[in-house]
Amino acid sequence: MARSIPSSATLTPQEQRARLLHLLAQKEQVTKFAPLSFSQERFWLEEQLAPGSINSLSLSVRITGQLSVTALEQSFTEIVRRHEVLRTSFVVVNDQPRQAIKPPQPAHLPIISLEHLPVTEREAAAQSAARAELNRPFDITQGPLFRASLLRLDSADHVLILITQHLISDAWSLGILIHEVSILYDAFTKGQTSPLPPLPWQYADFAQWQREKMQDAALEHELAYWIKQISKNTALLDIPTDRPRLFASTISGARESFSLSLALREQLKALAQQTGCTLFMVLLTALQILLQRYTRQNEINIYTLVANRTVNAAEQLVGLFLNTLLLCADLGGNPTFLEALQQARQVTLEAYDHQTIPFQKLMEASQLQSGLDRMAPFQVLLILQNLPNP
Repeated sequence: MARSIPSSATLTPQEQRARLLHLLAQKEQVTKFAPLSFSQERFWLEEQLAPGSINSLSLSVRITGQLSVTALEQSFTEIVRRHEVLRTSFVVVNDQPRQAIKPPQPAHLPIISLEHLPVTEREAAAQSAARAELNRPFDITQGPLFRASLLRLDSADHVLILITQHLISDAWSLGILIHEVSILYDAFTKGQTSPLPPLPWQYADFAQWQREKMQDAALEHELAYWIKQISKNTALLDIPTDRPRLFASTISGARESFSLSLALREQLKALAQQTGCTLFMVLLTALQILLQRYTRQNEINIYTLVANRTVNAAEQLVGLFLNTLLLCADLGGNPTFLEALQQARQVTLEAYDHQTIPFQKLMEASQLQSGLDRMAPFQVLLILQNLPNP
């Protein structure tokens, strides 16, 4: 004969409270599911088409002096508890991708010791170990999608490596992580509790809000603006290459690095100030004119990424908030550089005024598709990273 479960009415106040706490504790141990944000959905789809195509984001910090590994692990335990997205993986439920948010667990910080090597070899070994950590793949269906590890060159010289899968973070997020680590580490080494205020939102809340926001009829004018921009700027850039483009796309690539002289940088900043523009607008104009020279086309389409943290509650959240904006230039009629700059200024400001529409939503509405030989629906992306690096 099965035992009957006593109703709340037959329990004492103390027993009712104990039962409630037990139920809440059980709830905290259950994986929660949430919809993807539009940026996540776009990245997730690309990952399904080409596994491993979504880059990871990494940051390394040199730490000199005595280090408390215990306090550092406490800091990451608190950060992962605070930010649900750091314990999120991606699964398919009823044929729909979902964020699977796991309950918090104590963080363990792997330590890779290089102390056994000769001092002259440790720096190169640290760089090699960091590259190995960066190249270690993530499993987006299982997680975790956030890793922290520590390279120990000696007792007073460490390198902290933070790596996140792009599906759960962006460059702004790395700044938040380092900022919170520094605050928490300082508090925990002094035996204090976390001084960080509770987060008003979680990333899953933003994703839900974003999808509800897209039902707002007031956004129809923004969508109409972008569809108009894309419909009249569909030409691909005929960029000359030294060999035929491969039909099957790959994620292989190369990097060319160079620096602008200090004198040139100061001149560019001065030009921006004199014309009421930003440094980004000046660089955008220069790139547009360069592409016109090589393609011999007057319509130049360049895309850019914006932080897209237009809601105050999102400013302190780790997560993927990036949005993609189209910046069009019509250089017909041989305009002067200053005329092209003013056009770039107007186009950029208009794009910022209409940045609420997620690019994924715009692709769906406009049926914008990339060619089979191109991973993305655009060819040129310009980004100016001008946020201070903490």
